[in-house]
Amino acid sequence: MIRATLFLFILLLHPALWASDINKTISNGDQAFYGKLLHGLEKNKHPSEEITLQKNLLHRLINLNSKLKSDPVEFTVPKDRASYSKLFAYFIEQTVLKHTQKQRLIEMTQHKELINDQISLMHNSDPAMMSRQLEYAFYHKAEKIYRTKVERRQKAIETLPALFLQGMSHRIFDNKELQEDIKLMTSEFTKLDEKIKKVKLEQDRLNLLEKNSEASRLSEKIKQLQDKRQNFIQEKTVILFELFSMALKNKSTEAFDYEDQLMSELKGLHNGSVVSEDLAFILKTMSTETLGTAKRISGAFMSEVGNVLSNIWKFINKPIVMINEAPLTLFKIIVSLIIFFSSFYLGSLYKKFINHYTRKKRSFKRTTKTLLANIGNYIIIISALFLSLNVLGINLTSIALIAGALSVGIGFGLQNIVSNFVSGLILMFERSIKVGDFIEINEQLRGHVMDIRMRSTTINTNSNIDVIVPNQDLIQKHVINWTMSDDIRRFDVPFGVAYGTDPQKVIDVVLEALHKSKFDDIYEDNDKKCRVVMNGMNESSVDFELLVWLKGENILYAKRTMSRFLVLVYNTLYQHNISIPFPQRDLHLRSVDKDALIQITSK
Repeated sequence: MIRATLFLFILLLHPALWASDINKTISNGDQAFYGKLLHGLEKNKHPSEEITLQKNLLHRLINLNSKLKSDPVEFTVPKDRASYSKLFAYFIEQTVLKHTQKQRLIEMTQHKELINDQISLMHNSDPAMMSRQLEYAFYHKAEKIYRTKVERRQKAIETLPALFLQGMSHRIFDNKELQEDIKLMTSEFTKLDEKIKKVKLEQDRLNLLEKNSEASRLSEKIKQLQDKRQNFIQEKTVILFELFSMALKNKSTEAFDYEDQLMSELKGLHNGSVVSEDLAFILKTMSTETLGTAKRISGAFMSEVGNVLSNIWKFINKPIVMINEAPLTLFKIIVSLIIFFSSFYLGSLYKKFINHYTRKKRSFKRTTKTLLANIGNYIIIISALFLSLNVLGINLTSIALIAGALSVGIGFGLQNIVSNFVSGLILMFERSIKVGDFIEINEQLRGHVMDIRMRSTTINTNSNIDVIVPNQDLIQKHVINWTMSDDIRRFDVPFGVAYGTDPQKVIDVVLEALHKSKFDDIYEDNDKKCRVVMNGMNESSVDFELLVWLKGENILYAKRTMSRFLVLVYNTLYQHNISIPFPQRDLHLRSVDKDALIQITSK
């Protein structure tokens, strides 16, 4: 028995058993039903707080249906510019109102669900139950009414593209008038912005002076100016829509440009984000109906590409820092780098042009060609450098500062680079060493000068090895230029004969053999004669030298040329039975062991 009583007590306490439901009769009642309930409550001469709440709720329920009837949404076909513009402005107004009603719809739904949860936890005998039921009925009916309003406005907005297209078909657009209007509107808009800035500046000044009353009056003025600014923006969107419609009527792709401007201008409105979705639908529908789907897609794509490019342009032109009161932007940096690095390409093209041009002109020497090519290349690069600095906003009069910084850098390690550069310029203008010359720096390094650049000179040896020599080495050290003035050089070919040989005979046979040789590079004139001279008497030989003058390329190949004449001398001496000595030594023994002497003698 005790267990049964306890179980029954627990069941009675459980909300699911005594929880109340929504009273459908109250929530679905009409004005007459709510009128009867109100009439009954008004008989109570001492109403409580709950009774007063219920009476107010009934009054509001009775008035709900009349609010729905007093909210008509009607659009008509525009027949002139005034009605066309008015229809677009009315569309913005109705779109904003639809958004507001949608927000109210969401609120009503949330309130209804909250009241439903409260009713489910109440007992039917609760004094507040009637109030909760009437509250639920009010939010339930308000939800339906706001949903109906939103749906009604949405359907009306969906009919707008057809109305605009009908109005566009029999309306004459005046492009000149529209352009003048948009220009005037833009000018007034700029003036208004300047005025707002000035008033705000004055307000800040008054706040600093602690004149709070005067500053507060300016706040009201700023609000009025900002409201006027909003009206300007809305008027500008109307004109842009007319320009869009005119472009559509003419089947021009300019419509997509006006569409972008219109959507961009909406961002300045307080409720621009609310209007943008419905406006995008209207613009898309009108352009698709007029231009076709394919043209709409291609036009929208090109418009989107244009927007992307426009955003990129704005980004790269955004100031990074200020230089000489001029903004430094990413675009300027890119342009300056393009100019500077393009100079190297232009310099190479200039060199190719000089090489091609001088190849046809025999009057140009190789040295002159190289000088023209290198100097022109340097002028192009330096000019591009100054132009790049000018693009960046660096005043060329401030180059002295850069030169000062460079001088510090030179003192800390750039002196070799500058020295080589100056040495290269000296070599080019002095022409003591020219491209094509055969020079000798030391016994191991000799060869043709292939190129003289800003920092170094390239020498190609007879072994076909390119050697990079710093320019300052050619200025500061001893350098032998084999071909500075001409290609004539004397070779001194040394040889020796044995003692007892007639020196004159040696001279005669060697010169005779030289003259009978078929070497066409041997050169002789009044000043330059081939000779054989005796220049010493060594321990084992009488030393001679063949002095032979040569002209032509063979002078550049010393080893090969020397070998040729040594072979000639050797064959000549051999043919005339003239001995070529080799070192001989006499051994004198001061003391010898007797046993060793006996052994040597016996042998």
